[in-house]
Amino acid sequence: LCYVPYEQLKLDATYCAHAAAAANLCNAIGHLDHKPANPSWPDDRYKFAYEGTSHGNLHESSRHGPLARESIDGYMDDASDLNIDRVGHRRWCLYPYMGKTGFGTYKGFSAMWSMDRSVDKVPPYDFVAYPSPGLFPSTYFAPNRPWSISLAEDKYAPPSEKNLTVTLTPVEVQVAKNKLARAAQPCKITYLHVDLGGYGISNCIIFRPANLRPDLGGAYLVEIAGLKNNRGQETTLKYVVEFFKP
Repeated sequence: LCYVPYEQLKLDATYCAHAAAAANLCNAIGHLDHKPANPSWPDDRYKFAYEGTSHGNLHESSRHGPLARESIDGYMDDASDLNIDRVGHRRWCLYPYMGKTGFGTYKGFSAMWSMDRSVDKVPPYDFVAYPSPGLFPSTYFAPNRPWSISLAEDKYAPPSEKNLTVTLTPVEVQVAKNKLARAAQPCKITYLHVDLGGYGISNCIIFRPANLRPDLGGAYLVEIAGLKNNRGQETTLKYVVEFFKP
């Protein structure tokens, strides 16, 4: 859905083993922790599990259902106060250079090996966005989720939050006329942040509009001004997201 190349992506047995051990370790300490202390395990067992906790996304659920599948929705959400400033789990899931991954679950805990960069050549891209440009199923988004745009590092300079202007405007897509009819007022943006940390693609713009109902459908024009390309030239990014219910 987000145009990230997936054809080369493989499930790796060793990564799955590290992820399963990581889920077991989180269960042993009773909570999620990427760098947990040893709960009196044999050293080799602890180190194997620690590889999983320190190189992956972690998820906890109150039910023992299909945790690996459920965990992906949690990683893509990243709407909590602890995660919205970087949406790091999401960015690792959408990392174009990931060639291998692994999943493991144990008693309500789940882990995904996410810090892989085994793809040498990735098709050229300008950005990776969630929700992505074009038609986007509302069942894969939620009203409170932040929007994110990770800019290609070889095309854009790191964005400056103070110079950035993000506008999200409801539009009517008039296909026959090849035009967009804008609403009178853009959506109110209640949260805006730029994170340059190394969670997958580093140049990430994060924002959340107020009172958005993707389940009701509708199209939105995203406009991001105040960007610069790698030659120092000012540029603006524009694209349309149209939600639909499958």
